Amino acid sequence: RTVTVVAGDKDDPEYMPATIKIINTLDTGCLTIIKAFQSYPVGQIFPEVTVDIVGPYGYKNTVVLNETNGWKIQICGLVPGVYTATERDVLGWTTVSNSGPVTVVAFENRDLTIVNMRKYHDETAWAYDGMNPAKAIPFTSIMKNGKTFDNWGWSNGPYTLTSLKDGYALELWAAAGRNILENGTLVGHVVMTYNEAMDELTIHYKLDEPGDFELREIHLWVGKEYLPRDKKGKFTNAPGAFPYDMSDAVADGTGGYVVTIHDPIDNFYIAAHAVVRIYEMD
Repeated sequence: RTVTVVAGDKDDPEYMPATIKIINTLDTGCLTIIKAFQSYPVGQIFPEVTVDIVGPYGYKNTVVLNETNGWKIQICGLVPGVYTATERDVLGWTTVSNSGPVTVVAFENRDLTIVNMRKYHDETAWAYDGMNPAKAIPFTSIMKNGKTFDNWGWSNGPYTLTSLKDGYALELWAAAGRNILENGTLVGHVVMTYNEAMDELTIHYKLDEPGDFELREIHLWVGKEYLPRDKKGKFTNAPGAFPYDMSDAVADGTGGYVVTIHDPIDNFYIAAHAVVRIYEMD
């Protein structure tokens, strides 16, 4: 600003001194807090989260991220400096990454992303004929190299194709050590259905609670004997030796998978294995 200075007597009542006022403002920047989720089951409903933010000169703020704001909030007018954001604990979730602290710069935006995932553990699961337990043959009763297998699980059968026209469901048990069902968790079913017109046998892995469980792997044996045989001609219950796996399956859109066997054999045995991710609630 330019001012004109004129002569005058400071004792004159009409004396008006010339003044210049200079106002300084601090240039500020923006910070965007972003919420992201990973490793969650089909149909997951994400929880609202609260984030506490601290910065220079005693700055404190709290924001809530949810579906309404698209899990993102931008805060502007921030003094340049280092800012941190800490998410309050969310039941059933754990923080796996936090891109903060970040340095806010004048006239620019900085992102700070916090990523959560559901708490979980993975378990081995095997199909078990709960409708006719006499058809559920424990591995511990199947001979290999002159002795029985020492790990848990079952082969089931035999089944005729005509008996499966209306479908037949095996139970899918996870972590049932020593073949004791009370030790495990019933996570779903393996449904066998024979389509006579198409001469197809479908094996459908279904989860009872897709929001709590997730199929990570499946391995399937269907054959004339209890189990496949290894190169030495001995029975093997190693899932990796089974002829069908996830690459042979089609996702059903609800967390399950379907394997279709064309021209299936009759009077067969089935051993259905899975690795199931069990999501924790606390």
